[in-house]
Amino acid sequence: FALQMALRDALDRPSSNDAFVLQAVADGVRVDGRSRLGRRRMQLVFRRDAGVAGAELRLGDTLVSAAVRSELVAPFPDRSHEGFIHFAVEFSTLAAPEFEAGRPPPAAVEICRYVERSLRESGALDLEALCVVPGESVWSLFCDLTVLDHDGNLRDACSIAAMAALQHYRQPAVDVDDATKRVTVKDPDVEEPSPLPLHHVPWSASFALFEGPDGDPLFVYDPCLAEEYVARGTLTFSFTRHREMCTLHFPGGLAISKEALCEAADIAAAKAEELHERIVKGLQLADADYKDSISKRTPSNPSLPFLPSLPSLQEG
Repeated sequence: FALQMALRDALDRPSSNDAFVLQAVADGVRVDGRSRLGRRRMQLVFRRDAGVAGAELRLGDTLVSAAVRSELVAPFPDRSHEGFIHFAVEFSTLAAPEFEAGRPPPAAVEICRYVERSLRESGALDLEALCVVPGESVWSLFCDLTVLDHDGNLRDACSIAAMAALQHYRQPAVDVDDATKRVTVKDPDVEEPSPLPLHHVPWSASFALFEGPDGDPLFVYDPCLAEEYVARGTLTFSFTRHREMCTLHFPGGLAISKEALCEAADIAAAKAEELHERIVKGLQLADADYKDSISKRTPSNPSLPFLPSLPSLQEG
């Protein structure tokens, strides 16, 4: 709800359509023609090069880019066997009129914390597997998220883009000198990099909350910006493909009953299961195309093209 209010306070827009949006939600037919539980059209484009991988996610008219890279650093003394993962969220000034250059706004900080909490607190990433030399050298991962266009549900868009990019990333192999503990990063042509040690992947599902005609809460999945502007609150879950809950994010707003909360959780779990299956298929295609592009790379053209996108996801 803090994210919703931060965007609402910054947004200078007419409210003449608010009543129309609310009436559409009450009637069960949203302003873009979806049902209450329908997702907007989703498309993913993957990219991978030496030491970096990325995913560009389009969710309706919301566009987010995620890039993952890593470097070798010294660990914390009290956690000498653990690596690091860091997230950063940037709002491009071209994404929406209310986004300004400079210090990240509160909405960007909240999204960053949500994505990090979904991964870290659920134990999705094995940080000890990022250790190269205990007490000396560990991998530090960086996942940079950039909002390029904003039409609602930035929390899901950023989270899904981050998880897709982390799965597409490959960690370089290393050599360690036993005598000096010197670490040498191997060329990917010498030894193939490996996937990150992910135990599971949390998939985000967000709802906008509205007050129904009888006073009971109504919730709609994957809200657009027009719906977020008039919503009474938000509710976000992250689930694994095995329907295990990783995160529940309910920052306030409209009160919701236990029964409605359980219903929303069940819907979010089903959405996560389907999303995982579809994105994994896209990742497999992208990985195969990357290996094919490597075999066709020449000294005169060493760069790698964008990989084919995941087939569009449409729900209604």
